[in-house]
Amino acid sequence: MNEQARLRYAGILGVTAPLCLVAMLLLRPFPFPDNNVEGRVYLAYMLPFHAAEWQVVLSLLAFGSGMLIVLLLALVYIERAQRITFSALVMIATSIGQFTMQALALATFIGIALLGRGYPAFGSHPADYMLITLLWNASNLVWTMSAAFPAMTWLAIASANRNHQVLPKLLGGALATTVGVINFASIAALFVPAGRWSPAGPYHFLLQSGTIWLWILATSLWLIWRGHRSARGRPGLAAQLNP
Repeated sequence: MNEQARLRYAGILGVTAPLCLVAMLLLRPFPFPDNNVEGRVYLAYMLPFHAAEWQVVLSLLAFGSGMLIVLLLALVYIERAQRITFSALVMIATSIGQFTMQALALATFIGIALLGRGYPAFGSHPADYMLITLLWNASNLVWTMSAAFPAMTWLAIASANRNHQVLPKLLGGALATTVGVINFASIAALFVPAGRWSPAGPYHFLLQSGTIWLWILATSLWLIWRGHRSARGRPGLAAQLNP
């Protein structure tokens, strides 16, 4: 697979991944239930329409696509440098690490729905709802701590793009650095037990995930536009065969 193909696939994935995330958010009302509320609130949010199961599937598709985008970009930077660079290694390792952490958070999340649906006597004791709250909190804490990985990923993208420019300077430089710094800062939500800035709060979600997916969408649209422009600029097959 050459550089153009890698960038084309990254562009396509970068458009479909945010769509999966938007579909996930539309399944149930946003914002999510806050941390440290009574367990029945979480069950009422997750169980109708198999919302939790669909949210996990769509989230895995989105996060998996995001990991592939970073991996494809890392391969392009390696090809440009003609060697395996440190920044590319960081991009590869942290994108895989982020997907792993997100999968762990989602596994804890879906565990709530499995308990609520599959255990016949579940909910007959107050401790059952305390367990639901603990699982919800654990899922959001893992989610919050995972922000360290995309922070390193996007700082590595900025470094790689400075040495071997693939993306525009604004996207691959200042904006990538901004995404990295914001994700490091979003870990501070660990100190907020409840409210809009808590790990489950809407402001924290938009700060951590919103910046990443807006950057991915903008970059992907640019890659698609660049691919179409390059295709128009290349001579057609007939011209190549009959110069």
